[in-house]
Amino acid sequence: MKNCRIFSGLSEQQIKLAEQLLDGSSHSYRTGELIIVENAIVEQIGIILKGQASIAKFTFDGKELLMQKLVPYDLVGAEIACTRRKTAPYTVYSASDTDIYWFSADKILRQGYIDNTIRELLLRNILYYIADENMRKYHKIEAVSFKSVRERIVYYLSLQQKMKGTDQFYINFNREELANFLGVNRSVLSHELKRMEREGLIRFNKNYFEICRL
Repeated sequence: MKNCRIFSGLSEQQIKLAEQLLDGSSHSYRTGELIIVENAIVEQIGIILKGQASIAKFTFDGKELLMQKLVPYDLVGAEIACTRRKTAPYTVYSASDTDIYWFSADKILRQGYIDNTIRELLLRNILYYIADENMRKYHKIEAVSFKSVRERIVYYLSLQQKMKGTDQFYINFNREELANFLGVNRSVLSHELKRMEREGLIRFNKNYFEICRL
């Protein structure tokens, strides 16, 4: 729990107190199980303790549009539970066996539940997290705005290189998920990645990438 960004800046004692006052509970999800359904009312915030979850939109014909992959210590549903309508605009499902700690958003949003100093720190951290999520969504929109598959790949890998501060890194997506995220066919994506490797632009193995020159 203390590894979650929501507790950033809190002392060990404050974290323990916050956990007691939030009075949440853990729930386990099997691979593929729905966590949040689109249009559902979400009044709780979750912290992923183990596993992975996918945020996605589904079209009328069942096609999945992957928006983001959540990993341990990410928040689930925070940007929904903190709105007035609290209505989910997307679906969240477990990409692997996943454990999530849930607590009521009102414990933080409303005064009187927890210590004001702790509450202010938690609110600040949630604000930062939601702002970062909005930036990720912006980058997703920008990535799919490029017409060619290569442009989308270069944009995504360059962004990961900048965010991680190194030319060698792992991404959270497998090949099918990356294709879904970039809005391209998986075989087309694989073909283009191999072309870029032959041209000496990148090296890769599964979800590991090394940038040579882009």
